[in-house]
Amino acid sequence: MKHTLFSVILAAGLVLGGCSSTTPAAKKQKEAPAPPELVGGQSAIYKMFQAARQWSPDVQIYTMESIDLDALRGKGGLFPAWRASFVSPSKGRIKTFAFSVIDSQGLRSGVSNEPDQAFVKRAQQTPFYIQAVNTDSPAALEAALSDKQIKEMADKNPDSPLYFQLEATSQSQLAPAWRVVWGPSIAQSTGSAYVLADTGKFLKRLR
Repeated sequence: MKHTLFSVILAAGLVLGGCSSTTPAAKKQKEAPAPPELVGGQSAIYKMFQAARQWSPDVQIYTMESIDLDALRGKGGLFPAWRASFVSPSKGRIKTFAFSVIDSQGLRSGVSNEPDQAFVKRAQQTPFYIQAVNTDSPAALEAALSDKQIKEMADKNPDSPLYFQLEATSQSQLAPAWRVVWGPSIAQSTGSAYVLADTGKFLKRLR
């Protein structure tokens, strides 16, 4: 009888011990997913270019712009989303793509696109090859700040949002260049500068 009672008590202890050892593991919370990372323009344009080539193998870049989202804001030349338009010379069409790191404001995470349209050439702007984009947007910002007057303007407006455009226009002598803008848009800017996309050199200062 004593032997039987001892066995029951021992078995109960083992069961309770086993439960207590697994409880912390059961209560252990899953690690929170890492927050989405902002992305530079060079990385974004290559992602969109890969998708654009599926539409037409001969695509060239026409323009690209940064996008700030309410849920995630850009910083230091990195942004949560970018939008770019590509031209197909063989089709005579232009098609717009977007890349976003999150689903927000009509954009979905990853690459998305819009229907293509007829392309109308302009003397003031020209398409260019992706090989010209050797400078990323953060480096373009650094180059823009190398200009004394731009640096003074930026220091006076430390909370100003930044806006980037990649284009080849008459303003940049039709050379592919980053336009770094202090403000939410060119129309609302306090100043801007052009930085060459291939060499990363400061080109000129604008309003």
